[in-house]
Order: sequence, then C-alpha cells, then structure tokens
Amino acid sequence: MALASVDLCDRSDLVNEVLESLGLGTHRLSPEALEIAARRVAHTPALWADLVPPDEPAVRLRIPLMRADNLEVLLLVWPRNEPSDWHDHGGSSGGYAVATGRLLERYRDIDGVRVLEHQLAPGSHGGFGASHLHDMVATGPGPAVSVHTYSPPIESMTYYARTSLGFVARAVVPEV
Repeated sequence: MALASVDLCDRSDLVNEVLESLGLGTHRLSPEALEIAARRVAHTPALWADLVPPDEPAVRLRIPLMRADNLEVLLLVWPRNEPSDWHDHGGSSGGYAVATGRLLERYRDIDGVRVLEHQLAPGSHGGFGASHLHDMVATGPGPAVSVHTYSPPIESMTYYARTSLGFVARAVVPEV
C-alpha cells in the first residue's frame, strides 16, 4: 500500500509500529522519552514526507500523525518568518526533532523573566517539561518541518504576552 493513500487511522498504526520498539508504555512520558520518540518519527520520512506540501504553506500546518491515551505525535510545517506566538502546552511535556529547515526557539528562562534562544538546524532535537513556555519561528531560506510529541496529548494551550515584569497569560485555546 502506498503511503500517499494511507488514511490517518492507518498512519497512526504505522507510527505506533515504529515507536513500539521504544517500549514507551501507557504512563505519562518523560521529556527524554518524548525526545527519543520525536527523533524516531523524524528519522522515518516514509511516515510523513507525503504530507508536506510541495510549496511553502501560507500558515503553519499542524498535522496529527498519532494519538493515544498518553502520547500525541504531530508533524508541523513552518512557513518562513511566522512565529508561533508565546505559548505553553497546557501541562503536557514535549519532545521535538527538526527534519528539514531551520527554526529559532526563544524560551522563558527559569527565572520567569529572561528569554534565551537557540537555533535549531536539521537533526536538532530536545525535550521539555510541562512548564516550558516558548515561541518558535522558521528562519531558513525555506519552510521547516518538525515532529513534535506530547504527553499527555495536548488538551489546551495558553498564549502569553511578554511584559517588562514577565509573561502574562492572555488566552487559553482548546486543542482538539
């Protein structure tokens, strides 16, 4: 069966098969386990490459690849220069792996006020805990593609305004 004809349910089964050897279990996953899962999916382009549009999208695409009780796997396609806006992941921990392109991540430091940043090139990966607050943007000459994993699956995201005193929540958006 050609992957181009695979529906979301079948694709979810394929992603699950690829992750099965990691022995992730059914509990809440650690940032380290989520990072490993994101890397495994990102390094298996047969699971997602057919979903990436041939032309740069006008807006960021959020494509679900798999969802279980304790794990969600998403493919994100980032157009150049469109920031994600400052947000958290509603209490979920996460992992990511950059498949193509370049991303810049700005994130809140542990003091709650300072902002740090790092460039993410293809092959970059990481994990983060439930209190991680950040903003990301594609900075390369073209779009970026990344795989993101969350545990538990995201129910909502909180968006923030950055002020001189730190970050202030401005909207909670359900994710379904």
